[in-house]
Amino acid sequence: MEDKVKKLDINQYRDILCEKGDEMIIRFIVENLFSFDKAQEFNMLPSGYKKSMKHHVIEFDSIGVLKLSAIYGANGAGKSNLIKAISHLQRLVLGKITSKELHKNIFKLKEFNVDKKQLLAVEFYEQDKSFLYALEIEKGIILTEELYLIEQKDKKEILLFERKAKSEKSISLKFNADFENDDKNFMLKAVLEEDFINPYKPIFDYLINRGDSYFNDIRKAYNWFKESLNIIYPSSTNIGLVLKIEKDKRFAKYIEQTMCALDIGIKSIEIKRNEVDLDSLSPENREKFNDNDVRGLMINPTLLDVFEKEDDGKVYHKSLAISHSGENNYQNSFSLDEESDGTKRLLHILPVIDEIANKRKVFFIDEIERSIHPSLIKKLIRKYSDDKSSKGQLIFTTHESNLLDQTIFSQDEIWFAEKDKSGSTSFITLNDFKEHRTIDIRKGYLNGRYGGIPFLGNFEELHWGINVDNE
Repeated sequence: MEDKVKKLDINQYRDILCEKGDEMIIRFIVENLFSFDKAQEFNMLPSGYKKSMKHHVIEFDSIGVLKLSAIYGANGAGKSNLIKAISHLQRLVLGKITSKELHKNIFKLKEFNVDKKQLLAVEFYEQDKSFLYALEIEKGIILTEELYLIEQKDKKEILLFERKAKSEKSISLKFNADFENDDKNFMLKAVLEEDFINPYKPIFDYLINRGDSYFNDIRKAYNWFKESLNIIYPSSTNIGLVLKIEKDKRFAKYIEQTMCALDIGIKSIEIKRNEVDLDSLSPENREKFNDNDVRGLMINPTLLDVFEKEDDGKVYHKSLAISHSGENNYQNSFSLDEESDGTKRLLHILPVIDEIANKRKVFFIDEIERSIHPSLIKKLIRKYSDDKSSKGQLIFTTHESNLLDQTIFSQDEIWFAEKDKSGSTSFITLNDFKEHRTIDIRKGYLNGRYGGIPFLGNFEELHWGINVDNE
């Protein structure tokens, strides 16, 4: 696996100065999955010393990572597949899918590719430590799984665990020398090898349940997948929004002020509360509220409405009430289902901006501009780009050419997805074109200079509405 997952040369990033980071993605590598044939790498590494936008680089452990990245590409070019691929790795680690399901999504436009290995690898930073996690899969069986602790400053790699498949029903485990040279761990290793025989699931999530302090770093790495990595699709909903607005005054003020400032006719946002007669609920839902441990129950993910049992034992129905003004400043409130798709999408995106502004988290968003006016999405991204105190990372796919602005992005933060004649996706950054900082990159993009746009071929020769047989 070493030829595909090369270790970083850190020297070129040492001089970039910025604040300390905690939970970041450094790079991701994928091979033989979805539209990726050969190994492709996406990374958040700056191209070198920055004369401008220094605040876009977050430094930790002598290496800098970017806080922002936009991925462009024509429909079907594979930009969304990058997000799907890292989502599949996350779900695999968290035990939500098996490697069999990854094998179903191999690159299918090459003969005999079914026998080719799949590779997924990610390098990331979690709780003051840098990790490299990689999987190699063949016909749905995990051949190799490894986790390294990377000391970037000294370029030192410390093996935390390596799992190799001896056969479909047998694995071998290897830990670092300090662990294996301890006699008391010999029996533990033997038990682990005998106890875990599932060839389709990572052993990662199995090791975190061991009590030995040696596994603390493994638990930290697992936490990155569970808590720090967040993936949002166009159809995703923020199911915790109502309760967060109600219980977090700072967040509620942020949402209301921002929505009002966007000039979309909103005057205020509040939570509407109504006590609920439990007898009006279905027997199944009524039974749930008889459990004292249950406080909230989502009843409509689309509208974000919730039932919640509070400390007084009563159950309340809580929903968003969005106030608009009409003639003579007359105001009335609307429920979320009466709002536009754009308003709903904004209510999903704004909490993300708040999270990455204040916390060390990583967010991937597919089609960030979905249903949002170009001027609004550009205003939001520029706000985050200019914020020198933001703490997290935002990575998104988009078709919105208005965002192609070198006062918002540096050239190493703009990626283009392109498919070759074999149907395989590859990536390139704007920085590879060595453009001047003052050039109009939007114009160049629309003219096809950087790829990532559709070419319609003989589109004008299509005969719509014409009976071709009668010609």
